[in-house]
Amino acid sequence: MNSYEIVFLRTLIGSALLVVIYLLKKGKFHITSDKKDYLFITLSGIAMGTSWMLLYEAYHQIGVGISSLLYYCGPVIVMILSPLIFKEKLTVPKIIGFLVVIVGIVLVNGQSAMSGINTIGFICGGMSAIMYFFMVTLNKQAKKITGLGQYRIMRNPQKCDII
Repeated sequence: MNSYEIVFLRTLIGSALLVVIYLLKKGKFHITSDKKDYLFITLSGIAMGTSWMLLYEAYHQIGVGISSLLYYCGPVIVMILSPLIFKEKLTVPKIIGFLVVIVGIVLVNGQSAMSGINTIGFICGGMSAIMYFFMVTLNKQAKKITGLGQYRIMRNPQKCDII
């Protein structure tokens, strides 16, 4: 299967499963008054689907190892830009972690890039990380929409229930 078919089936199966779980929990579909949140969630879903398509294409072009490493630079991009976007504090441990990741990317991917590996695969892997960044950023903007269940930690840390 090509990357687009894999992503389509993965999304279709995941969506169907979530709808079944939601209905089994006797959930009711409702629309909040804040239409911006739905726009952010929709755009976040588009970014996630695009990220997966690019990731699976990168798998096809350059293999799973390097593609996965490129894809997981997405959280690093979020971490670096979070002080600008979300006004979060950038601490020394975060900066050190970022530098370690950059060195690792250069050491692993730099050698592969020099050996003549497929440039399109590298572009797809890098773009999947950027789309991951957009997915997380857009998702954080939807403040009034929650998931299927909210978790409440009880006094006993061994137990957790869904409300």
